[in-house]
This record gives sequence, structure tokens and C-alpha cells, in this order.
Amino acid sequence: LRNVPCALLFFKSCKVVLIYVTKPFVKKYGKVTHPNYYKARIISGCLKECGYNVDVIYSEYTRKLDLRKYSFIIGMGEGYTNTYGKTDRHCKRVYLATGTCFTTANQRELERWISLYQKNKGFAGAERFEKVKDYVKAVGSLYDSDAVIAGGDNEWVMKSYEWIHSKKYMVGSIALTNFRYGDMSRNIHKSRHRVLFLCGNGCIHKGLDIVVEAFWERQDYELYIVGNVEEGFHNAYRKEIEQGNIVLEKFQDANSEAFREICSRCGFIINMSCSESCCTSVLTGMATGLIPIITEAEGINIGDSGYLLMRADRQEIGKTLDMINQATEEASGIIVNQYSQRSFYARFKEALEDILEVC
Repeated sequence: LRNVPCALLFFKSCKVVLIYVTKPFVKKYGKVTHPNYYKARIISGCLKECGYNVDVIYSEYTRKLDLRKYSFIIGMGEGYTNTYGKTDRHCKRVYLATGTCFTTANQRELERWISLYQKNKGFAGAERFEKVKDYVKAVGSLYDSDAVIAGGDNEWVMKSYEWIHSKKYMVGSIALTNFRYGDMSRNIHKSRHRVLFLCGNGCIHKGLDIVVEAFWERQDYELYIVGNVEEGFHNAYRKEIEQGNIVLEKFQDANSEAFREICSRCGFIINMSCSESCCTSVLTGMATGLIPIITEAEGINIGDSGYLLMRADRQEIGKTLDMINQATEEASGIIVNQYSQRSFYARFKEALEDILEVC
């Protein structure tokens, strides 16, 4: 069956509901700021290729939904949880895991905030706790799923779902920038000592505090922070940030000339997140040829293409910076073909075909 087109597996048209994001289908973006724009369209396209008529609703949809007309449900969030126990036995349910399991993610987030306050750097900032309305129902919904399709790409992400006995698939994610290594004009001797941090939502979740503390101790390196840094974080780390070797840049469009110029200055990209499925900011930097400095919690399979730290702490970062200083290789292009739109399509389509075959 694996060599048979999906559409031939069905004798009649079937209906599926995709519970994810809706804006990609109703609003044409001028600038794409999140990979879910591409992923939603790719997922919908794969479902159509497999013979389904696709309805799309928002992941936090809470109104009553007539599930009797669907033979397949795929999605995330409260909208997906609310389908638990409301379908007949012939309806397949697949969880779209865009992050690590919420139980793991919330635990790791809590540990980060406790650590921050223990360092006397606590502030009321943007947190990334996944606020589940009904934990028992959410756990039941996950456990009842026929399959899990995870946006991560390493065993750390998959391990957070090991308590679910259904089949699991990893499909990775998508870099946001269209720039590639060939578009950069790096001076290797200068860029070797410049590291980029792309700051998404939640400075503490992303580990910016750990990174700033590490570079505060290393005046021989420059850290470029690009994104929206919270005022509370800036106030808490004002002394470290204003010491001279840390540069703050405002948020930049990943396909702008300003972003290309910043990436050209640097040789590496760093992130110390406590929990990701497949960290888009790191993928975006890698696509421009930047070498990643990450932990397994970024959810990326970097192979031999970067530095995978054992722990997210300033001591480990310091050791890695020593290794970089002694390295002789150029920062040659680490173009992540495995995280392109084409690759995401191929991996998702393969997972979907397997699910349809085994379910």
C-alpha cells in the first residue's frame, strides 16, 4: 500500500477536520512571522492529496462541533481535546504535537522561573506555561489518540510522549528565512567571535538569562540579541547587557536586508530554551549558515553540524566558547535541507500515509 497514492485508498470522499490555525486560509500575510503559516497549508494539501475534504478550525475553538460528518480528526489545543469521547469508533484521531508534551513543558518552565528568582533576578515577565483547562481530559485525549505527529526532531521531544502507546512520528519544522549561506559575506576571523540570539516570546523560556550571564564573563566574544526583549528582563540584567560586548537589536523580518546583514556579522547562533518542539529561531539562523549552539531541548537533530551542550548553563556555554576559539574550520554553510518546506511536506506525507495504512 505504501506505493499506492493516498487517494486510491478511499472509495468515497471523506471529511477531515484540521484543528490548528486558520489565518493562512483566510488572510494573505504580507510577512510570515511563524512557520505555522506554511505548515498549515502543507498539512491541508497532504490531506487533500489523500482524498479528504478538509475543514479547518482554530485550535482553541470551544463551540459545539458536529463530529459525525468526520472520519478523521487531526489537531491540537482545546479544540482537539474537546473531540475526546465524542466520536464514533470508526473516526481516527491524530494529535498534532507542535511542542513537547504540556506536562514536560510546564515542569521545565517552572524550573526556569524558580532558578531566576533564586538568582535574585526575578521579574514579572512573559511566561510560556501551557494553560490546560482540564488536565484529566487533556491527558485522556492524548492517550486516546491513534497517532502523534510531532514537530520535533530528536528523541528528547519524543520521550515526552512515551507514555502514549500509539504510534509516533517526527516531521521537524521549517526555517523562516529565504536567505542561504551563499547570501552571506562573512569575515571568518571576526564572525567566529560573534554569536546571535534570536529572541522569541519569553526571554526566560528561551534561556536568554543563561546566555547573557555566560557572555558577561566572556568579553572576548560579542553577543547579538535580535528581537523583543522584555522591559523587566532588561531591568534585571541591565548591568550585564550594558557592559559593552552585548548588542541589542530590535525585531527584524527574517527576509529583510537588515537581518541578512546581522547574520553576516555572526558565525554562530545560540539558544538555551527549556522546551521546544523544533526551535524555529535556530533553524532560521542555521539556514543562513550559522553554526548552532544548543541543547537537546531545542528539539533539533543537528548531527555533526554544531555544538550540542549537555546542560543549559553558563559553564557549559563557556566550555563551548573555548572550543570555538581553538577551532580552525570555517563556518561553512549548514543549510538545513531537512527543515525546508519541501522536506516538511515529504516527512508529513510519509507519516500520514503510514497512519492511514495502520489505523
